Amino acid sequence: MTPSPPADGYDRITPYHVYQDAGAMMAWLTETFGMAERHVVRRPDGHHWYFATPEASGV
Repeated sequence: MTPSPPADGYDRITPYHVYQDAGAMMAWLTETFGMAERHVVRRPDGHHWYFATPEASGV
């Protein structure tokens, strides 16, 4: 089976991190490195469940 190339804007391998407070981590990444949310999924209570940033680069 031949693997499909990644979608435009995505790398073949993307690091994935789990944070106890993803919203606080996104705020720190924004303040420290100027990153912006590319995609975010929030829980029903409004907290971040998942986020992706365009500056995050895989291998």
